[in-house]
Amino acid sequence: MTTFVLRLYDYLHRNRWLCYVLLTAIVVGSVLLTLRLRFNEDISDFLPNDEAYQKSMSIYRQINAADRIFVVFQLRDSSQTDTEKLISAVELFSKQTAGEHWKMTTQVDYDKLINIASFVYRNAPLFLTAADYKRMERQLAPDSITSALQRAQEQLLFPTGSLVSNNIQRDPLGLFTPLITRLQTANSNIRYALNDGFIFTPDNKRAIIMIDSPYGSSETSKNTALINRVNTAASAVEQAIPGVQIQATGAPVIAVQNARQIKTDSLWAVSIAAVLILSLLFYALRSLRKMLFIVVSLAFGWLIAMAGMSVLHQHVSVIVLGIASIIIGIAVNYPLHFVSHLSHQPSPRAVLQDIAEPLVIGNITTVGAFCALIPLDSTALRDLGIFAALMLMGTILFVMVFLPHLCKQNAVQKVVGQLQEETNETAKYTPTYPRNKWVAGSLIVITLVLGYFSLSTSFDTNMQNINYLDPNQRELLAGLSKMRNETPGETQLYIASEGATVNEALTRSEQDSADVFITSRREQQRRIDRWNAFVRRHHAEFYIHLPQTATRIGFSTEAFIDFYSLLNTPFHPQNIRFFAPLTTNGIGTRIIGRTAVRVTNVPTAVADSLITAYADQNNGRWAFDVQSMNSTIAVSLSDNFNYIGWACGLIVFVFLWLSFGKIEHALVAFLPMAVSWIWILGTMHLFGMHFNLVNVILATFIFGQGDDYSIFITEGLIYERTHHRRMLASYTRSILLSAAIMFIGMGTLIVARHPALHSLGEITIVGMASVVAMTYMLPPIVFGWLYTRSDGSDRPFPVTVRRLTATSFAAMVYLGQIFYGLCLSTYLFKIRRKTPARVRTLHSQMYRFFKFDIHRISGVKTTILNPDNEDFERPGIIICNHQSILDPVCLMALSPKIVIITGKKVWHNPVVHRILKFADFLSIEQGADVLLTQCRQRIAEGYSIAIFPEGERPLTDGIGRFHNGAFLLAQQLNVDLIPVYLYGLRTIMPRGSMLCDRGDITVKIGRRITIAEQKTMGCTALALKKEVYRRFVEEYFSN
Repeated sequence: MTTFVLRLYDYLHRNRWLCYVLLTAIVVGSVLLTLRLRFNEDISDFLPNDEAYQKSMSIYRQINAADRIFVVFQLRDSSQTDTEKLISAVELFSKQTAGEHWKMTTQVDYDKLINIASFVYRNAPLFLTAADYKRMERQLAPDSITSALQRAQEQLLFPTGSLVSNNIQRDPLGLFTPLITRLQTANSNIRYALNDGFIFTPDNKRAIIMIDSPYGSSETSKNTALINRVNTAASAVEQAIPGVQIQATGAPVIAVQNARQIKTDSLWAVSIAAVLILSLLFYALRSLRKMLFIVVSLAFGWLIAMAGMSVLHQHVSVIVLGIASIIIGIAVNYPLHFVSHLSHQPSPRAVLQDIAEPLVIGNITTVGAFCALIPLDSTALRDLGIFAALMLMGTILFVMVFLPHLCKQNAVQKVVGQLQEETNETAKYTPTYPRNKWVAGSLIVITLVLGYFSLSTSFDTNMQNINYLDPNQRELLAGLSKMRNETPGETQLYIASEGATVNEALTRSEQDSADVFITSRREQQRRIDRWNAFVRRHHAEFYIHLPQTATRIGFSTEAFIDFYSLLNTPFHPQNIRFFAPLTTNGIGTRIIGRTAVRVTNVPTAVADSLITAYADQNNGRWAFDVQSMNSTIAVSLSDNFNYIGWACGLIVFVFLWLSFGKIEHALVAFLPMAVSWIWILGTMHLFGMHFNLVNVILATFIFGQGDDYSIFITEGLIYERTHHRRMLASYTRSILLSAAIMFIGMGTLIVARHPALHSLGEITIVGMASVVAMTYMLPPIVFGWLYTRSDGSDRPFPVTVRRLTATSFAAMVYLGQIFYGLCLSTYLFKIRRKTPARVRTLHSQMYRFFKFDIHRISGVKTTILNPDNEDFERPGIIICNHQSILDPVCLMALSPKIVIITGKKVWHNPVVHRILKFADFLSIEQGADVLLTQCRQRIAEGYSIAIFPEGERPLTDGIGRFHNGAFLLAQQLNVDLIPVYLYGLRTIMPRGSMLCDRGDITVKIGRRITIAEQKTMGCTALALKKEVYRRFVEEYFSN
């Protein structure tokens, strides 16, 4: 990679004109492409693109008038009620806005209501249900006919002006009266009161005007102008009628307020951030020229991204571009590292030689992480991934290809750079790594605690929590919410049925029950048949009893001509257009496209089960409520977050592995990112923070930042160890400066009043603090552990994943053998009686296991040398040098007739203590007399006793000083001494290490020192020890 970059630099350096022409062509072409791009402000781009969700949201918005502006009139003294004054204000407002040509609803049109009622009366048979016919059967009894006509006469004498009294000629017997009652409650979404036709809230404290925005709720710029005109008219009315307060609310108003607040907050945040960042850069770089290089690099990357978006899309969300500005925090790393290193190098080429590889690796991994957003089921997140990837690629292209030819060093800088380079070449540097066990232990404990809390991190799916609502809007929405036809413990459920035609959709919607007013042709035919049968069955009542009774009471013979016209009208099933008087006024089943939607109130406790039941049917029908739509967002957010985490992690790790060439180095770079996310999620839960629709995008951003930082730290560690030249300090300064820029740039949003922006600031502060902390602490600790021992000396072989895996596997095998030994011992000695033969059985199993183990340690070659063919048939005292915790295993692999005297620490080890006791091993802490007695017993049973006369493992590679114990035992027990020499174990598993390295193990069984020979060496144990020690050392180092 570095070679290619340097060759490209050399070529363009020789052909500077080509470099400038190429740069100009790219800039001009990008500008022309960018000019084609159009912008929108639709927040719904962040919502899931799931088809069912989009359909449900569209239905919900249309039914609940999501594009409607509500102008609320109320008295400033909220304790008073004056409907006349509010009506006057509404009328004046209507006059003020008469020339606006708005689609505005100021009062209920009684003529429209009468026309709707007339339509229902004229087509009553299409709206009658089976229950209605049972009632009508009772109403056609002779006494019931007389009572009905008498009530009709009273209503005519004392008219009430109701819809029922106005239609007596169409329904003298009140057969269709329940239809009018249903008609008045058919639009069940909203409850309101009427005063002279004007719309009031149920408590009569607020009058309402509804204005349909022609721009929807997303076009904030056009809605801003519309709302300004509304506010102008409202101000004029407030001046003309003192005591009246007029305010506008609704989705368009809230969207405009959000856009305004976002702009205000962003202006403040950007202003503060700009001052602080420029001050920081100037303090750090001390050069306006270098600051300009950084700005130009970022501008080039931004321009490339905009041009790329124009090629892929005709329009892009302004919100996406605003949020994408945080990518500057990642992109700034590339020119920042370049200009920082320029001060310490003699030429731009030397800078490229040092940093090209980590810059490109960081760019590839970060671009890969952002590309993981592209498959997401969200337009905004997908566009954000594309934009970020393009900007990062554009910035690195400028820094690698064009920036080196634009920044020329002056003579002083060149001399300083050359001196620095010469100093680095001549001064050999030995890197050191942090070894504080308390710091490492604290990191592990904190990570485990935060990891536990991270499991409880939740997603906030309530869209209102990321919308800005001032106190007035909250109060207005609370008042308007009382108009929703909801009761405590109930939820409005939307049941949607989709079909190839409206009639098919209605047919499907009737699988549960048919609507009263809007039905399919099949249901209409069923009702018509029922009506015709009813009329035939009651022909006498209609044509004989009714006229006679009406004449007797005083009605004229032509009084009910409209009713008889209805009886004689032949009815036929009609298509949906026939029911336009009902559908256009939101009565009955709603028809949206080719979807029939019924709105019903159900107990909240059963809403979820009903939604699930409809989803399981998979027959073109589904149900939803507001909570289920929020749940869909939650599931989408959770899925997106999990996908981002796994996809980004996998992409970054694979690129790191390919780039570094060693999985261990990839893990060093990757570990800070993984741990920092545990810290972020745990901290969020502890401080009550939540991911939402907006700030979830920071997951990729923080991952990208951590990726770049970790790569540079790891690259610096590798460089210093390989070349023994200082580099890490330069990287850490650049990283700290970059992190400070992002911390300031996004962290200033913590002062924002808008909840979405405030949440971005919160997550940035927590995220950046965690990423920087982990990047600074973890890589040096882990890297140092890979290459050096606890005392700071270099490992003969670095720790590798292969060795970790091999050691872990060997440990699992060993523990499995211990468990088997415990089970066997329990059976032999607890369930059955302990006998010498059964003890020998246990020793035989241990011998086979340990012999298997030492010959099959991965990466280790084991050789056992036995020149004198020692078979341990004659008991003796085995003396062996002590190198590793594997030493007892090697001894036990020589013969089943060996027991070992162990130290206190090993004897009380909870893993092996029980099996040591079962195997009749001995402990040094038992005391001299007891130990001598037990040793005498083991010798009598034919066992040799192994002792490490050094006591503890020596710190050096030689043989430590021998203690007297082994030689006293040999004299007291009158047995031979058997020397055993161990080689290579200190290298394979040195003191303080639990990792098994590669290497060779040699176990050499020396010649016996007989009793007679011992006597020639001296009469005391001290003299015997000195002579045996001399021979042992001599023999050990002769091989």
